Amino acid sequence: MPPATDLPQSGSARYDGGFVADIRQGDVTPSGRIEGGVTIELDFAEVPATLPIRGELHDITGSFLGEDLRIDALEMVPGGGRMVLDRQGGAVAAGFGAELSLAGEARRLDIGLESPLRGARGRALAGPVSGTILTAPFTDQPHVLTGQFHATTD
Repeated sequence: MPPATDLPQSGSARYDGGFVADIRQGDVTPSGRIEGGVTIELDFAEVPATLPIRGELHDITGSFLGEDLRIDALEMVPGGGRMVLDRQGGAVAAGFGAELSLAGEARRLDIGLESPLRGARGRALAGPVSGTILTAPFTDQPHVLTGQFHATTD
């Protein structure tokens, strides 16, 4: 869908969808794949505006370093989400992260999503997923996540 140019001037919307990302160590060696649900909540305002957003990644499954991975929910990093509205349309950026035990070790998982508001009245989001997995003490070469996400609202 093309970027939206006829965004709402008020009200709110909840977007639901999914994501998938491949994991590679140092962006080269395959080390896993994850997928899950995306929920993002937006409150619209008159343009121009930069507004905070709410959301989570949920029901995350897959594998990492040969072990099954399951995460019930990955919350948005405080201050890690925003919607920017201007006369040309709008865009959303969201960052999610936590320190977790993955493949038997303490690791930091960070996932970012970015998208313009797409389609009639900004009813869809779709774009790249990027991120990293770092092993404590978080100074090693990261495992890099790359993928795609989508979410729509009624």
